[in-house]
Amino acid sequence: MAAIGRRNVQEQNAETKARIRAVAALFKEDPLRVAWLFDLLQAQSVSAEGILVSLADVPEQSGQQYYGMWLTLERQFFRFSVVISRDTGEFELEEWRDVTAETIVNEHVPGTGKSFGFLALEVLRELQD
Repeated sequence: MAAIGRRNVQEQNAETKARIRAVAALFKEDPLRVAWLFDLLQAQSVSAEGILVSLADVPEQSGQQYYGMWLTLERQFFRFSVVISRDTGEFELEEWRDVTAETIVNEHVPGTGKSFGFLALEVLRELQD
């Protein structure tokens, strides 16, 4: 019997996939909340046709800092970090990096099952259908 609070691999994968779906939905269904992301993608010459697969934020002295990952329709993963100015609403880019080569995309990772990258690609495919 599993210990209370411990989840099996399938439960972990389902939870991670649900989080990815929720973040992707935020971008598609509430675009005003992340309006700065459209500007960021345009500034980086990346299509807004992909999906946002992770997003976290922390308050900063000058505004709000966001960390996240964008997945393109071409299966490229980009990690970003921006600070949104409290005064102007403009973003200051701190990091934009293609992390495709270092993002694990594997259906069978020991101990965790499907990798984050694999689950993100599954969500991308599902949302395209």
